[in-house]
Amino acid sequence: MQKIEALGWLAGGIAHDLNNALVPVLALAKRAHARLPEDSRERGMLDLVIEGAHRAKALVQQILAFSRKEVPVQGPLDFSALVRHSIAMLRASLPTTIRLVTDIAPVGKLYGDAGQLHQVLVNLVTNAAHSIGLRQGTITLTLNSAGDRAKLSVVDDGAGMEASVLARVFEPFFTTKPVGEGTGLGLSVVHGIVTNHDGTISVESKLNAGARFDVLLPLLPD
Repeated sequence: MQKIEALGWLAGGIAHDLNNALVPVLALAKRAHARLPEDSRERGMLDLVIEGAHRAKALVQQILAFSRKEVPVQGPLDFSALVRHSIAMLRASLPTTIRLVTDIAPVGKLYGDAGQLHQVLVNLVTNAAHSIGLRQGTITLTLNSAGDRAKLSVVDDGAGMEASVLARVFEPFFTTKPVGEGTGLGLSVVHGIVTNHDGTISVESKLNAGARFDVLLPLLPD
C-alpha cells in the first residue's frame, strides 16, 4: 500500500510539471493557428499539434485523479441532468458501428464533483467501446434509484474478460492493450473517483459475453 501511495505522489508531481509545460504549448499553438490561412498546410499541421496537446492534458487529468492531487470541487448536483448532458458528447465520440442505448430516470441530487463524475461516465463508455472494437455492438447506459443511492450501469456486448483479467481490472497501470494503446489508468481512476464519493463499483464479465459495470453513489436526503 505504501508503494502505491508513493507512486501516486510521484505521478502527481510529474503530472503537475507536465501540465505546466503544456500550457504555453497550447496557448502559442492556438495563437499561431489563428493567424494562418484556413487552407494552409501549416494550419493543418498545427491542428495535429493542438489535438495531441489536448490528449496529453486529458492524460494528465487522469494521472492527477489517480494520485488524488486534483482538488475536487464538490457540491449538490442533479446527477440525472449531468448524465443526460454527457450523453450527447458520448454519442459523438463513438464510432457509427456502436449503438448507445440510454434509460435515464430522475434520481435526485448527490454531493459530488461534476467534472470527476463526468470522467467516470466517459471512462466507462470508452472502455466498453474498446471492448466492442471495430465490429457492430451496443452499449447500454442506465440510471435509476436503488434505495438511498443512485445506480449507474454501463453494459456492453463486447469481448468480455476472463477471470484473471477481471480480478485485476481496477489495478493502476494494468492493461491488456498493446504498448502505446492504453495507459491502464482509466478504470483505476474510475474506482478512485467512486470511492472518494463514498460509492462502490462492481463488475461482472465473462469471456466473449460482454461486461457490466454498476456504480452506486449515495443520494442527498430529500
